[in-house]
Amino acid sequence: MAPNLKVRQSHFYTNASYFAIRPLFPRYVFARFGANLISKVRYTRGVHSIVDFGDGPVMVADEVIESIRSRILADGFVKLGEEFKSGDKVFIKSGPLKNLEGVFDKDLKASKRVMILLTSVNYDGRLIVERDVVQKAICTPKGSALSH
Repeated sequence: MAPNLKVRQSHFYTNASYFAIRPLFPRYVFARFGANLISKVRYTRGVHSIVDFGDGPVMVADEVIESIRSRILADGFVKLGEEFKSGDKVFIKSGPLKNLEGVFDKDLKASKRVMILLTSVNYDGRLIVERDVVQKAICTPKGSALSH
């Protein structure tokens, strides 16, 4: 298994947005084989080495492989991070605005930023933040938001 991702990038000169295909784990392939095949695998064309820590090949737990497989979408690419829909309750998980709550508005094209409407202050304004610092919130019975 050699999982791939679609990564949003911007063209250097035009700043036009496009998706590039990149490996989730560059230069690594997950393979299951018996100990009797180690030398054949090691000397297969294109194989640089087998990952080991001195005691032999490293076994990757089936749960890890299944976790990766469960994130592969119908288009064959791995989905990383959360998908946000307009209206999702979110909170900012790091940075100077940490713990502020809001509502997801939209992704900004050709950018790794999103726009949210702040709801946790006495000011209803839109805010542009890095996508990586926003997380979906779970509403509790009293209406406050918690992370999941």
